[in-house]
Amino acid sequence: MPERLLLRCRDVPDLRRLDVYLANGGYEATRKALTSHKPEELIEMVKVSNLRGRGGAGFPTGMK
Repeated sequence: MPERLLLRCRDVPDLRRLDVYLANGGYEATRKALTSHKPEELIEMVKVSNLRGRGGAGFPTGMK
């Protein structure tokens, strides 16, 4: 069976509580982004990822 990524913590009791969320790895990507990269690096990562906005025009996210 493939590993669940998106919903892997769905069975953790009280996951909506901040302390429980943090104990289960919540905000790790945010913490890493803010402490390990310069703003310019983050912008370049978003540009390279080719993410698109949710509006009808599909504007490239890294360009705003």
